[in-house]
Amino acid sequence: MLPDEAVLSTLVYASLFKSAISKQRLLDWLISDTKISQKDVQKSVKHLLRRKLIFQDGDFLSLSRYVVVNQIQKRKTAREKVRRARDAIHSITWIPWITGIALTGSVAAENANEDEDIDVMIITSKNALWITRALVSTQLALQGKLRLRHVPDVTNKLCLNLWLDESALVMKKQTAYVAREVSQALWLFERANTRKHFLQANAWITSFLAQVKIPKGTSLEQNFSFVFINDFFYKVQRSWMGEISVKERVGKHFAFFHPGDKSSDLMREYRTRRKKILEEYHGI
Repeated sequence: MLPDEAVLSTLVYASLFKSAISKQRLLDWLISDTKISQKDVQKSVKHLLRRKLIFQDGDFLSLSRYVVVNQIQKRKTAREKVRRARDAIHSITWIPWITGIALTGSVAAENANEDEDIDVMIITSKNALWITRALVSTQLALQGKLRLRHVPDVTNKLCLNLWLDESALVMKKQTAYVAREVSQALWLFERANTRKHFLQANAWITSFLAQVKIPKGTSLEQNFSFVFINDFFYKVQRSWMGEISVKERVGKHFAFFHPGDKSSDLMREYRTRRKKILEEYHGI
């Protein structure tokens, strides 16, 4: 992919969320199937600015000059939410089966609004997901820090919408949207290099984000396994959940709670917007 097209594609993606991207993040999140040097990205930015296909305000770049105005406040808001999340997770890191905790979504992307919750991904030891979820949910709920269904005020509540155990780290849905979520995850806690193993398991993201560096190393050692206990907690919680949305996926080794998942719609809109701006770029 040409550097100009990669920069435009990345800013098109940001536009889906009414977001601007800092120059520092642009290279990290560059949408491209081939690696592009920092020098070439900088040259492309200057070229596109001259053509007025993109706009800059301070450190931020966007397809629209109006989007950048709120980005500084959104970044400030996101960083405050990160601080709150760090404080909250201190109360659960004692659980030995938690091997990784990361923030995802708008907070990880530094594009958060004041009234939003905080999306959290938790990784556990093999066959320990559901016992861990029971302990974590109970503790955070008692502290008033957990987002609960049917409670309208979600501001700064932890939304535990993604659970994986160490045997299910590979994301089955392999799209640019998921690749971006994987790459921008903000890790707050890990044991035994869980972040490294998570990236290794999802090395496919480089087909969308070639700049991402996949660490090398040995395979993950799984030290805990409570098959029967985990099965019991899974059956109890699954029964309590009742009918779940068709957009949610739940199994013994994973749980994706995204009742409002709009990733497919977002990717369709992304392709439409990208085609339009590339046609403008090429003078079609």
